[in-house]
Amino acid sequence: RGQSFLETFFGNTINANGLDAKTRFLVTIAGLASQPMMQVPPLKLAIESARVAGANQQEITEVIMQMSMFGGMPVTTQALQAALEVFQEEDGKEE
Repeated sequence: RGQSFLETFFGNTINANGLDAKTRFLVTIAGLASQPMMQVPPLKLAIESARVAGANQQEITEVIMQMSMFGGMPVTTQALQAALEVFQEEDGKEE
C-alpha cells in the first residue's frame, strides 16, 4: 500500500488545501465505526492505512470510542477488537 496510494486517494489530490491523509483516514474510521452493520475488513484497511499515514494507536482508539454514542457499545467493541488485531499484526511484523 504505499504513501503515493494514500496521498492519491486520501491526501491532497482532492483538495490541495484540504485534509491530510491521516485526518481523512481517521474520519473514515469514525464513519465505519459508527455503522450498526459495520463491516470489519474495510475498517481494518482504514486502520492500517491510518497507521501508514501517521496516526498512532491512541488516536485511532479515541476515534472509535468517540463513535460509541452513535453506533452503540456492541459496534464499538467490535471496532476496538478489529483495531487490536491490526495493532497486534503490526507488533508481529516488527519482531
